[in-house]
Amino acid sequence: MAVGGTVVCGEAAKHWMKRIRPFDGHAFVVETGYSFPSGHAMISTVCFGMLAGLLLYRLASRHHRAVIATAMALVVFVGISRVVLMAHYLSDVLAGYALGAFWLVLGVAMAELLQRDPQARRLP
Repeated sequence: MAVGGTVVCGEAAKHWMKRIRPFDGHAFVVETGYSFPSGHAMISTVCFGMLAGLLLYRLASRHHRAVIATAMALVVFVGISRVVLMAHYLSDVLAGYALGAFWLVLGVAMAELLQRDPQARRLP
C-alpha cells in the first residue's frame, strides 16, 4: 500500500507541478518526465523505511540503532546522488522525502493496525 500510494501520489504531483528538470537533458543522467518531486527519494524513503521497520521487529534491541542509521544513510545517499547527478534540484529531493515519509508513516500505521486487530484484515 505504501509503495503504491507513493508512486500514484508522486506521479500526480509531477503532472500538477510540471517542473522541468535541471539542465534539461545536459546533465550526467538523462531523465524524461518532470522533476518535482523526486521519485527516487520517495521510493527509497518508503522501501528502506519499511525494511527497517520489519528488521526492528525481528532483531534484538541492541541492533535497532544500526538498522535505523543504515536505512537513513541509504535514503540520504539516494537523495544526494540525484542532486549530484543533476537529475533533480534539492527542493525536488526534499519534497520526495516529505511525501515518502507521509506514505511510510501511513504504511507503518496500517501494518500496526493489521497486526493488532484481526477484524481489520477482513474485507467487508
